Amino acid sequence: MASGRNEDAVAHFARALDCWRRITSHQRAEAIVHRQLGRALSNLGRAEEAEEHLNTALAIFTQLGESYHQARTLYVIALSRLAGGQPEPAVEAVSRLERALPLIEAEDHPLSLSELLTALAVAYGRIGNEEQARSCVDRAAELQQQLGLADSHPARAKTSLTASQLR
Repeated sequence: MASGRNEDAVAHFARALDCWRRITSHQRAEAIVHRQLGRALSNLGRAEEAEEHLNTALAIFTQLGESYHQARTLYVIALSRLAGGQPEPAVEAVSRLERALPLIEAEDHPLSLSELLTALAVAYGRIGNEEQARSCVDRAAELQQQLGLADSHPARAKTSLTASQLR
């Protein structure tokens, strides 16, 4: 998936899911694979199929009480919604990201928090809430500065790009 070969990724993740189901009932592992499969399908524009896998992952992580993975899955769902660029999905993305925010804050994972805040800034920007968008992007940049991330780090580059696109 990282190399952009999402069709191959879908095939591998589908096979992995089948393997996990045959080998054992390890719900956490299955949920992680569902999330990855959802990401790959979303990258291919297959939103309905992606949504099914992402919602399955979210339900499993919620049942298991896996706050960090709940937050990451909500984040992936929101990114999938934002990919279309339309305002209606952006409203849903804001809702998902706002739901994920306290979960990721509780996990004390500043890089993930900064990524989520940047996505939330994008979503707020899409619905016209520039003040909230600016607040989120500023907070993300501050976290990345505290972490000492290089300007070339993907998270920092995305945050910088998002900040430059805000009015």
